[in-house]
Amino acid sequence: MAKINILDSSVYNKIAAGEVVERPSSIVKELFENSVDAGASKIEIEVTNGGLDSIKVTDNGSGIDSSEVEKAFFNHSTSKLKNEDDLFAINTLGFRGEALSSIAAVSKTQVVTKTADSEFGVKLLVEGGIFGKKEPVGTDNGTTITVRDLFFNTPARKKFLKKPSGEGTEITNLVERLILANPDIQVKYVLNGNTVYHSQGKGLESAIFAVYGKNTLDNCKKISWFYKDIEVNGFVGNKNFTKPNRTYQTTVINGRYVSCPTVCSAMQRAFEKFLMTRSYPFFVLHLKLPADKIDVNVHPNKMEVKFEDSQSVFYSVYIPVKDCLDGDNKSSIPEIEKKSVQIDINSVNSSFCSSITPSKQEAQAAEKIKFDDNLPLEMFRFSSECLASPQEGLIIDDQPIETNFESEKHNLSVLDFAATSEEENKNFDVFNEAKFIGSIFDTYLLFELKNDIYLIDQHAAHEMILFDEFEKQYESKKFISQPLLIPYVFTLKYDEAEFLLQNLQSINSCGFFIEEFGENSFKITSIPLTFADINPGKFIDSVLSDLGKINTKPKLIKDIIAKSACKAAVKAGDSLKKQDIDYLKSKLSEDYIMRCPHGRPVAVKVSKAEIEKWFKRVV
Repeated sequence: MAKINILDSSVYNKIAAGEVVERPSSIVKELFENSVDAGASKIEIEVTNGGLDSIKVTDNGSGIDSSEVEKAFFNHSTSKLKNEDDLFAINTLGFRGEALSSIAAVSKTQVVTKTADSEFGVKLLVEGGIFGKKEPVGTDNGTTITVRDLFFNTPARKKFLKKPSGEGTEITNLVERLILANPDIQVKYVLNGNTVYHSQGKGLESAIFAVYGKNTLDNCKKISWFYKDIEVNGFVGNKNFTKPNRTYQTTVINGRYVSCPTVCSAMQRAFEKFLMTRSYPFFVLHLKLPADKIDVNVHPNKMEVKFEDSQSVFYSVYIPVKDCLDGDNKSSIPEIEKKSVQIDINSVNSSFCSSITPSKQEAQAAEKIKFDDNLPLEMFRFSSECLASPQEGLIIDDQPIETNFESEKHNLSVLDFAATSEEENKNFDVFNEAKFIGSIFDTYLLFELKNDIYLIDQHAAHEMILFDEFEKQYESKKFISQPLLIPYVFTLKYDEAEFLLQNLQSINSCGFFIEEFGENSFKITSIPLTFADINPGKFIDSVLSDLGKINTKPKLIKDIIAKSACKAAVKAGDSLKKQDIDYLKSKLSEDYIMRCPHGRPVAVKVSKAEIEKWFKRVV
């Protein structure tokens, strides 16, 4: 049997620190919650280099008496609990008595604190868990804790952290939630010397405005509800105000920001008939429950809770939100944004235009576009790209989705119908001879050729075509950008704005032109002509849907092109005109790999023999 060792405090403190201090944001959370429990009405958070250099949290709370400052850094020391019974009715945020000792064990921590009845404050330095000199100091009432050189004595922990910018984003995301969870406290957040947020402490509406801005408030509905012994208050986005990821969802239970699958599930269920794929409802909800009906002592970081009656919690959220959505008199169908775009012929790449020599028939067709709105966009592109003189500018309104076809593409895999390996290596040119026989559900196009039926997913096909066309344009740098008559202006959260700023060059290299337009605000002034009918807002949402997951330029570029193609493509359920079907058919006869950018099959082949088996005509 191996010898049993009693660990030294310097070792077990670092082990405990590993549970509480996962990363710099964990320190911010613990220090902030201590300030809240101290009754602070103002809290300032200052972070440098993602928290690796320093984290400073200052409050105007009750402070710590000089005689008890050291005790605050002892293991399992807390002012929040007195005995075992208190564990079953916790009303404070911090209570374990591990935070300060764990933080001080892996950093150089300084505390400056003063109580209201003390003439002077006190300053104490704790370095790697070792107490330094304690001395009196002049300071305001409250506490300031500064954490420097995080993990200076545990370098193995440090190497598993993100880059400073990534850790800074984690802290920013946390501070957003802390502001929303404590709307009656003034919170100032400074990152690398720049003020990111400064809430006024005037209630939840004010807090949402500080974090998300006026546009979000304008698209929210207020919720106030009682169910059994559960109180629910907050703001929920309307049925058309959805977001590309879950970072816009905040659940606060008894004043504590938590991750709560029960609440998220209730919201998703209430919104289910209004949500598109990969879209999520916006909400900031505060729930109050009796302290003995909830267990917050589930995990060291206190981010998870356990309910005595999770079903009641579910319905306390689902019922009012569902009623609110069902009672909304506005149409559940978002109004399609009407945008006018101006094509500046001077911006057209001359070498690209010179490579296209329209025939006499094409020129005549281009001229006809002025009178016939039913012609496909392909005709218009000859007109706008090659026939107008350099001095001319054409202004057009949005065309119906059916005329958008000429600008989509895709590439990526292999035919997904019952093709042999030999067939996979050939151009899929069967549509040259195939006969169109109809469509199903305004989604699937049916073609007949000899003894086979081909079903084409119209969205996947158009998406594939757009992706492939634009990818070729991008690789050859022969694409055309189309200026918007009215720029599209939008505002993002801080972390989203940082992500966009870091990737602006890559996005703009795809034919978009996005530039800063104020603090965390941007404007789109040009889009690729191939994606002329793309909704700029939905495009930005799609780019941000995988926030932080894409970390290489080639992958980002391909993702942007794929998402642009998806957003610009004709949708399932759209009724297509004959010229649009003919256009798809002609393009499908070219050299394409029959999968959309997301890997879904474009076409499926069913043989006559297979159909006869269905009806037992053959065995």
